[in-house]
Amino acid sequence: MNPLSAPAPTEIPLANAPLAKVIAQLRFPEVLAVEAPETAAKFQAAIGHTYGFLSREQGFSGPFLLGVPVQLGVPIQTRAMTHWRFADAPNVDWQWRVTLTSQFLTLEVARYTSRTEFFQRFEMLLEALQVLVKPTMTLRLGVRYVNRIVFTERAEIATLVRPEIAGMLVTDMSAHVGHMQCETLVAVKEEACQIAVRCGVVPADALVEGLEAPFGKDWFLLDFDVFDDKAGNFDAQATAARAKAFAQRSYGFFRWAVTDEFLRRYGGQQ
Repeated sequence: MNPLSAPAPTEIPLANAPLAKVIAQLRFPEVLAVEAPETAAKFQAAIGHTYGFLSREQGFSGPFLLGVPVQLGVPIQTRAMTHWRFADAPNVDWQWRVTLTSQFLTLEVARYTSRTEFFQRFEMLLEALQVLVKPTMTLRLGVRYVNRIVFTERAEIATLVRPEIAGMLVTDMSAHVGHMQCETLVAVKEEACQIAVRCGVVPADALVEGLEAPFGKDWFLLDFDVFDDKAGNFDAQATAARAKAFAQRSYGFFRWAVTDEFLRRYGGQQ
């Protein structure tokens, strides 16, 4: 099966899926009105029944861009901006969180339930964005699935993912691997999008972009980030449909990357 062109396989729900986070993000040309509390108040009124806890933070325009490979030695251009964060619980207890800035809208979930629920929520947010913020164009749309595979010994990874993903962990040197990161960017021409695939061993004290804190022990990253960075007209329903298609493509790549043992370990019923 070629995961770049074949239809996505039938979904096998995982009772104990190792998802650390799922993120959808839309970037748009800057709308300065979002900096004003009045705009945030209107957005809060539209979504507050679901995301009742609001905080205001000073963040940056980067580097949290889905689908952007990090180029070593190249400085990342950032500038300060207000991040309006809407969550379903205060502080670190949230399960769902929305971030609105003058340049992007992000939906994050820490305990993923289903693709259907996630994209219903994303579409609702896009509709509120269309009415209240009124961006005329999209600059980037991305959907990212971050899997955290916890292991006792590194050699376990070779039983859970394909050799192309496991890298040196399929060799007799696996026990000596401390840090291993691989990033591959592939084009999906039929759907005019790209997939950034990141995998490797993450040390206990390392922080992965998009996750809040180090995990506390070594783990294996399996990260699929499907995105389109071509400018286009913004329509809430069409954007939501495209994001859901990205998730289906991501799932096809995920199923190509993992083994039957992976599905069994995490509660999949085949």
